[in-house]
Amino acid sequence: MEWKKGTLQSLLRLNKEKLIFLFCSGMLLFVLALPTGKGSEKMDVQVSDLKDEHEDSYEEFLELRIRNILRGVEGVGEVDVMVSLNGETSVSMFDEEPTQEVLGIMISADGGGSSVVRAEISEAMEALFGLPSHKIKVLKRVKEGV
Repeated sequence: MEWKKGTLQSLLRLNKEKLIFLFCSGMLLFVLALPTGKGSEKMDVQVSDLKDEHEDSYEEFLELRIRNILRGVEGVGEVDVMVSLNGETSVSMFDEEPTQEVLGIMISADGGGSSVVRAEISEAMEALFGLPSHKIKVLKRVKEGV
């Protein structure tokens, strides 16, 4: 029992080397835990690329962004999107750019024949733009060549 007590006491004694080692280990863990921000930078690059391509129209930018997102949703398939904005531009002191209010959205999707897909798309647009359901229309897209 005596050897256990002596071993425990020697482990608990902190000399300079142990203290430095513990401090460095803690700093290393802290640095590794810091977020890198790589994911958000990737998204910013994609959105800015879309803005550059359609710099002339905020409507076109929104339509392209919605189309690209919906194409990745299971069951939606190919999509056509039309966004209607009001003619007025509102500027807030917190906004970097003037924003326009979305009046309505019409989406034509391959999967628009399914009530589940229509509901999912409609709920996504309601959440994204704060639109009531009567300002969102999801239709079944006619496949070209059929």
